[in-house]
Amino acid sequence: MATDLFIAASGWPASTLIEAVPPACRRAVEPAPAPRMGDADAVVDFPEWRPRRPARHLVPAFSALGPVPYSFRFELSARAGGTWSPWVGGAAIGEPRFEPVAERADALTAEIDEFRASAPVEAIRLRLRVNAADPRALARDVLSREVGFVRKPHGGRLRVALCFPNSYFVGMSNLGLQTVYRLFNADERVVCERVFLPPRQDLATRELDLAPSVRGHADPPDHVPDAPVMA
Repeated sequence: MATDLFIAASGWPASTLIEAVPPACRRAVEPAPAPRMGDADAVVDFPEWRPRRPARHLVPAFSALGPVPYSFRFELSARAGGTWSPWVGGAAIGEPRFEPVAERADALTAEIDEFRASAPVEAIRLRLRVNAADPRALARDVLSREVGFVRKPHGGRLRVALCFPNSYFVGMSNLGLQTVYRLFNADERVVCERVFLPPRQDLATRELDLAPSVRGHADPPDHVPDAPVMA
């Protein structure tokens, strides 16, 4: 039986991962796409994957290495006969905090963690939806694994709040923000923290008071309106 194993990963060397895959089903390891913020979730849209031979059984898996408890759900659309199916959702793993989604559409059915197609599919589109009960814990976990994060004590330094008018995940893909952040922190007299808008669901439930949804440091605690410089 022909099998393909597609891998998308972040924070792990591709060579280490590929060595664990049997050669018969080995494909290249792709970098995990940056998540986008949905109304209540972080959503990862993976690139279109095409098996070497049309397939009927599709089993996605997800692993997040960190102390924060996550909930997640896979959603999948398949192409057969040149036509894409509607999106179908598998079972939510963890506390189910997601909007309902169809488990069956046309010739595609989700059965807990397995997607089955009545006819062999030529390509698939996969979407991962992730949620955390404690968004701040999720933010701290993201920062703990972030490449380029600068940790400096605030005492005796000029505090700069570098503000970005969108969410953390959008801001982290902005090269201009990354460059300015590094330039400020290259000066030992300065400590620069980044401030991002909270997710859209938080904006609907609280006033925007410049409290960051993701911060670069825990000192001073929680708010940054007292920073002498805001950029």
